[in-house]
Amino acid sequence: MLFRSDRGGIEADVTLVHDGPGHFYLITGSAFGVHDAGWVARNLPDGVTIREVTNGLATLNIVGPSSRAVLEAASDDDVSNAALPFLGVRAIDIGQARVMAVRIGYVVAGDQTVRYTRQS
Repeated sequence: MLFRSDRGGIEADVTLVHDGPGHFYLITGSAFGVHDAGWVARNLPDGVTIREVTNGLATLNIVGPSSRAVLEAASDDDVSNAALPFLGVRAIDIGQARVMAVRIGYVVAGDQTVRYTRQS
C-alpha cells in the first residue's frame, strides 16, 4: 500500500494486514515508524485509533523461490497455497512461538514473500 502526499508523491510504502474484524497491523520500515504513524494519524477517520505495538513485535521476511520450503521446514503447520493463499494471513507455530504468517508477495510461479510478526 502506498501513502501519497498532497502533491501526489509517495510518502511511504507499507504493508497493511487485516487479521480480524476492525483489526489491522501496519508494517513499515524500522526507520520510518514515527513518520508513517504520523501520516496515518493525520488521515484517520473519526472514531478510529492507533495503538503503537512496535516494541512488542518483530517482523521477519522470507523471500524467494525457496521461501515456502524454508517455512515448511520450520513449522508443522500447512503453508500450502490452499492454506496460505496470496494475500492470506493465518496463525501458525514456528518452534514454540505462535506467529502471524502473511503471504504478501507474488512475482512468478513458485516465488513468494512471507512475513512473520510475533510477540516477543
